[in-house]
Amino acid sequence: HITLVDTPGDPNFAEDGLVALQALDGAVLAVSGVDGAKAGTDKMLRAADARSMPAIAFINGLDLERSDFESALTSMKALTRTAVALTLPVGDAEELRGVIDLVDMVFIAANGSKGEVPAESSDRASTKRTELIEAVAECDDSLLEKYLEDGELGDDDLRAGLISGVHSQQLLPVLAGSATTEIGTASLLEAITTLLPSP
Repeated sequence: HITLVDTPGDPNFAEDGLVALQALDGAVLAVSGVDGAKAGTDKMLRAADARSMPAIAFINGLDLERSDFESALTSMKALTRTAVALTLPVGDAEELRGVIDLVDMVFIAANGSKGEVPAESSDRASTKRTELIEAVAECDDSLLEKYLEDGELGDDDLRAGLISGVHSQQLLPVLAGSATTEIGTASLLEAITTLLPSP
């Protein structure tokens, strides 16, 4: 059972979000795929920091004109936690077709079906997976040692390191998608249940 508490992102209603944090076990930062992280994003994450609250992020609206996942992700680099992609969009704006899960390295289409990573996205996905592994390894000395020795982390180590990094408030895994078309939302729900604490 999951209880989702949705608060407005408008700065005029920021206090609602701060009040809601008092009752939550974890947070999902919703970030605009068009505008990226703003002052309100930083304020809410700092409020989560003050409560030692684990958090993940979702870059939303990637089906909109002028949306840019890379730009939005870059805008999050200045936040208090290490923002690192967990899923990667395939297609831009109205051409958004699905997302790539960087842990399992599978493509998840708009209809929820899973398949191989599209050839045109494989290099980009490999680069982002390496960035994810490095960010996870830097949160744990034993994982870092294993990564330096083997040059890779197994999926189980990667998942365990992700959970540890999120719970210790070092990592901010970032997922991609569009709430209105439900692209990437299944991955977001999975991340909520696996990475955020159980009540």
